[in-house]
Amino acid sequence: MESTPTHPAPSPAGQRPASGVRVRGFDAADGVIVDRWLRRGGFSEVARVPRRAWVGRLLRDERLIGRIAESGGLPRGFVRLEIGPDRSAEVTVVVDPAARRAGIGTELLWDARSQALARGCVRLVAWIEPGNRAARELFLSAGFELRDGESRRFECYERLIHGAERQPPIEIVP
Repeated sequence: MESTPTHPAPSPAGQRPASGVRVRGFDAADGVIVDRWLRRGGFSEVARVPRRAWVGRLLRDERLIGRIAESGGLPRGFVRLEIGPDRSAEVTVVVDPAARRAGIGTELLWDARSQALARGCVRLVAWIEPGNRAARELFLSAGFELRDGESRRFECYERLIHGAERQPPIEIVP
């Protein structure tokens, strides 16, 4: 399912997604580069799992969605959604170190939002290591809010999502 997402409105901070970025479905061949990004990016949970295992699960499990951002014909970022029974989706974003601060992460979050909405989700959740300032800034700029302490090891950020974001506000006249 390849697509170039269209987005109805800017993020809450007013930033538009990067131009020239195309987001497509993840395939097994993407596993090598994404695994390298994850391991270099400090995703400690991935370091304990062989690439073949996590790639296989991502491709088999219908609750998991993997997407790749491309720019200039090259993979530049990855987003993973895990859809929960409570209509929430846990989101993980990783961007090629050579392409950071170029809007790739913002584009991936827009795509994640669209994918989650299409599957009936109402909330996106991200678990971020406290020292990961770049990730924290990315998620905050996309409208995520810090949720009070649920883990000693990670900070939890969440954003409610719904289709009404594309609608004009309702005017209530007394």
